Amino acid sequence: MAAWQFTLIPWVCLFIGAMIARYKAPNDKLLAGLQHLAAGVVFAAAATEILPDIQHGGDIFAILLGGGIGF
Repeated sequence: MAAWQFTLIPWVCLFIGAMIARYKAPNDKLLAGLQHLAAGVVFAAAATEILPDIQHGGDIFAILLGGGIGF
């Protein structure tokens, strides 16, 4: 399967979601849930990709300070 064909899956999902949102706006509770989901995904990506590299070569104080400020 060509690489461009893999872009069709998120594009179709985006299009379907946009059509649903056009006719029925999401309520505040759903928006808050989606924002928390996105924040969790970003936090998980940072924890699994960035933190191990920093822990092996960085200062523990800098890790705790930067993580605390970011959190």
